[in-house]
Amino acid sequence: MDVYLKDSGKIMDVEMQSYPQADLPLRTRYYQSMIDADNLLKGQGDEDLKASYIVFICTDDPFHDERGKKYGLPCYTLTTKCHEAQELNFNDKIKKVIYNASGWKILSKVKGSRRHTRLWVYGKWTYAGMNARLLLWRLP
Repeated sequence: MDVYLKDSGKIMDVEMQSYPQADLPLRTRYYQSMIDADNLLKGQGDEDLKASYIVFICTDDPFHDERGKKYGLPCYTLTTKCHEAQELNFNDKIKKVIYNASGWKILSKVKGSRRHTRLWVYGKWTYAGMNARLLLWRLP
């Protein structure tokens, strides 16, 4: 694990991926199992499991369709879903967040005396002031 954070209500594992990894979904499963094994001691009830986040920061888009075309999203948030009832909230307290660094294009420019940053997010240019926090650490 690259970074392991823990507080009273949640556990977060942050991983960096600088090269493409075909088995990324299985990698997230492995890290999830490590968190769960560390999170629940013998004799504790299931209700004591903390919310867990597996965060991967990838230099390239890890997901593509069956033709090989990359989806190109800057962020993928994955949760457990029921295929038969999409509205079912299967609250297992697990989120996997995959950041695609190649999906974020950042262009800084000087506008007047203030510096502005343009972010390419979800197919649109968005302006953010110099004091704006990067969206990276805002978990969905």
